[in-house]
Amino acid sequence: MSTTGQNRVQRIINEGYDFKLGQYIGDGFNIFHKNLGGFIGFFILSFIISFVVLIIPIVNIFSAFILVPLFAGFFIVANKVRNNEHYEFGDFFKGFEKIGPLSIWILLSFALSLLLMLPYLMYVGSVMMPMMQAILDGVEPDPEVIIEASENINIMLAYLLLLPSLYFGIAWSWGFYFVIFFKMSAWEALESSRKIITKKWFFFLLFGIIIYIISIAGFIAIGIGLLYTIPAMMLANFAAFADVIGLGDDEINDVQDSILDHLIGE
Repeated sequence: MSTTGQNRVQRIINEGYDFKLGQYIGDGFNIFHKNLGGFIGFFILSFIISFVVLIIPIVNIFSAFILVPLFAGFFIVANKVRNNEHYEFGDFFKGFEKIGPLSIWILLSFALSLLLMLPYLMYVGSVMMPMMQAILDGVEPDPEVIIEASENINIMLAYLLLLPSLYFGIAWSWGFYFVIFFKMSAWEALESSRKIITKKWFFFLLFGIIIYIISIAGFIAIGIGLLYTIPAMMLANFAAFADVIGLGDDEINDVQDSILDHLIGE
């Protein structure tokens, strides 16, 4: 167990950290350019695999258990590129070596997301019940019923019910990285992510919006630009994680087995 590693993460939580939004965008492009062919090649291959997995009946139900480990390999390679380490194209598939912990993370994340969405779904469902009942009875809903049901939805209340999902969706977004790079359990990873991101939650919200805008800007080049912008912005998010956590720093190399004693115990 590494006391030094625990102290590093505890210090991030207690003292805060600098969130260098502009730098992370640039870092994402820099990492991307260092292995341009590899990242684009993997992205095309992953798109093909995703398409095949999603169109196969039954298999598509379990698509997350294939695609999440697949993209875990993307970030394993990204970390090697960032640290100027040797890497091979086969390293893109090393995420499958972590399929067990990642599967638990997928199940827990899905269950928690559904739980957070439940109040919103129950509210909208209750308001739209007349229309839903007509559909279940095989009757085409009266347009006036649809309009009336829509008008009965309190938009402000609906948005308020979505706020928990928005907060936790962003706060837990680094849990994936903690499972990959720090071998944390699913809950430990989510809590570690939440406690660190909450320190600067609105910066992460802004960061996410900017990343999304840059990513979809690839449509300008008849969609081909997406092969450039989406991987680069995925790497920008990774670069932010690596910088804030200090991924690769000597003093946290052993943090994998001990970091959570302080994080979860707060």
